[in-house]
Amino acid sequence: MSQQNPSQALVVIDEHVALADSRAIAKLLGIEHRSFFRQIVEYQAEIEEDFGKVRILIAPSGRTNQPQKYALLTEDQTYAYMSYSQNTDQARACKRMLVKAFRDAREQIKQLEDQHRQAPAPQINSLWQRRLETFYRENKLPAGYWCVFGMVAGYCWTDELRQVHLLENALPDGSIGSHWCKYLHA
Repeated sequence: MSQQNPSQALVVIDEHVALADSRAIAKLLGIEHRSFFRQIVEYQAEIEEDFGKVRILIAPSGRTNQPQKYALLTEDQTYAYMSYSQNTDQARACKRMLVKAFRDAREQIKQLEDQHRQAPAPQINSLWQRRLETFYRENKLPAGYWCVFGMVAGYCWTDELRQVHLLENALPDGSIGSHWCKYLHA
């Protein structure tokens, strides 16, 4: 998800982690991306040792549509690489923009996390919700046993988190239970 103001265009948020695109950094530094990427690869081992794995990705380049490697760098990785660059006027301006972009991204991530914490727990549908609350409140299963209903509920909650909603009048398929009972009584 890209940010909206110019300083944030440098940084994307992926799974609540702010990342800077090496292509955007190279552009702001006024250098060819391949030069900046060579620097990333040259110092990759020491950066990864101190700041975690560098995300190297491949995407078609703008001019030739040929595959081009680029990196998505965490805040710490970005600052480490930027400390290796020369302190030209353009490089200092780029560094300041990156500091602002990461600050803005941290604020946006905090807002997203606050919204997530305040969001109500997903509800499957009213009938299932009541049954599940009763099932978990009055669970009389011995330790080490599980229930198909609990497993199905887990899948339904996962779907609900992915915004795939169960219809209000949907009922669980009881066919496996009835077949199992017939098997046991046979």
